[in-house]
Amino acid sequence: MASTTRDRPQMQEELASRESMILAFVTGMIQSEADRFAIELAIPAADLATVLVSLGEGLAFSRMLQQDAPTTVLSDLARVVFLGRR
Repeated sequence: MASTTRDRPQMQEELASRESMILAFVTGMIQSEADRFAIELAIPAADLATVLVSLGEGLAFSRMLQQDAPTTVLSDLARVVFLGRR
């Protein structure tokens, strides 16, 4: 969808704003849970949020093209990041 907005700057701005809101929410959620469980994050919460959201978006795209594309890798990665295990 983002690629189809190349010639539509207002739509690009709206998508960028939405992405920023999602990243801010996920960043807050990650930091909140890290604080709650006294987990020391290896990288800043904002960077983790960017990785997890980007992976989720990529998996969603893959799933549109290939119905049997695995989606559990996102939750598996989150467990590895936060708990150090799968």
